[in-house]
Amino acid sequence: MLKKIVSHTFFYSFANQTPALINLFLLPFLTPFLTAGDYAIYGLILSYAGLVGAFSSLGYIVLFQQSYFESGADFKSKWSRLLGFQWLYKFVYAAMVAALLYFSLRNKIAADRLNLVLALVIVPLLFFDLTKSIATRLLQFRHEHQRVYSVTIAVGILSAFMSFVGVRYFNLGYMAWLYSQAISSGILAAYFGYFLYVKERIRPSFHLEKNEVISDLKIATPLIPKEYATYLLNSSDRVLLDRFGVSQNKIGQYSIAYSFASYFENIQAQANQVLTPIVFDLYKNGTELAMQTVGKLVRAWFYISLFMAAILGLWIPDIFRLLYRKAELSAAYPMAIVLIFGFCYRPIYVAIVDKAIFEKRTFEVLKITVVAALSNVILNVMFIGYYETWAATLNTVVAYFVMGIAGYFLIKNSSEFRKLIRPFELISIIVVVGTLVFSLRDFSWVWRLATTLSILIGMFVWFRTGGRKIWNELNNLRHGVSSN
Repeated sequence: MLKKIVSHTFFYSFANQTPALINLFLLPFLTPFLTAGDYAIYGLILSYAGLVGAFSSLGYIVLFQQSYFESGADFKSKWSRLLGFQWLYKFVYAAMVAALLYFSLRNKIAADRLNLVLALVIVPLLFFDLTKSIATRLLQFRHEHQRVYSVTIAVGILSAFMSFVGVRYFNLGYMAWLYSQAISSGILAAYFGYFLYVKERIRPSFHLEKNEVISDLKIATPLIPKEYATYLLNSSDRVLLDRFGVSQNKIGQYSIAYSFASYFENIQAQANQVLTPIVFDLYKNGTELAMQTVGKLVRAWFYISLFMAAILGLWIPDIFRLLYRKAELSAAYPMAIVLIFGFCYRPIYVAIVDKAIFEKRTFEVLKITVVAALSNVILNVMFIGYYETWAATLNTVVAYFVMGIAGYFLIKNSSEFRKLIRPFELISIIVVVGTLVFSLRDFSWVWRLATTLSILIGMFVWFRTGGRKIWNELNNLRHGVSSN
């Protein structure tokens, strides 16, 4: 199982980043055909649509997840009713996004083009996204991950190709991105729709009971503020940097560092997707042995993340000088190192949050994210005026650490689980290793190579002396149950 977790995480990460990675290599061939205005308009479209993104599903994803693991083979009838409600709600949500985009962009885009922009954004949102999202979840819950990322990688390559042709040969500018995304979304919806509606026969049911809808909303809607808090956590720093008058050059450096670190965060997010169904199975099992296995899985994820962060952090200076040929851009690498280690918080956070969601304590999950978001905003207001981008960097990391630890105190009856995971111990390890790697950032490549080899030798020795037993134990896990 552990081998599958690692491989599935890799391919999911690659699948989600396929267009971005290809476009990164194609960038020198595309920039002569793009303007700053293209990036500005496209960024505004994403930003304004993101303002109501927390309302995209009313938190209903958690209901699909809970009903699948609780109802066993009878989940389909519940999913049909959830789909029926979601299809009706999508029209309301699409109307919100359309109105927001129209009134925000009508003075920036010509009227005829604005209508086309709205169509390219709203049609996928209304008709494609729900089908793709729910079918993907079902395949993930069944551990059929290869089927998901294989088609996603293929369509991602097609999307990058369409963007390239649209920009380079048809001079479509930012419209090429919208066209390629809409077409790709339609292809994925057709593929996953056949699986969901035809093969699995899970079709929307519009025979909805008022009491059931109210009960579902009580469980799901607390996740809406959680999504907003997450948006605030990820975006408030750049807004405050601008409001405090920090130079555009420094804000740009911070954005580069955050963007690069986000590739590492994407790997963490995909590991989250792969591990959550396994962890839910273990929570459903409920035995002491199952809880011990959760602890081992979380710590394995944590140490693999830390290992990747350490190796990447040691070589970020060279990576930045290779990717960003201007000195003022490559100078962002120290902040990227810090942010990458900050993202190592996720295994600690996911362990307690998945447990709370499994137990239908979604309001307590909301409290975790709100506390972290507020700590980030307060610290930024206090320190950005003095320390500028470094304040934003360190405050972001502190906020993520708060999010990783807070659940073990804000969620009821979590004291035993806190002893199992030991979140303070793991956070302390991140700080120590991160500090050591950061201190080596400007050493010669010889020293950094020696450090890299030392880490690899240490991992090999650990594996030979005791790690192999843990690896084999987790590798023999089959969807939450040991095969032994």
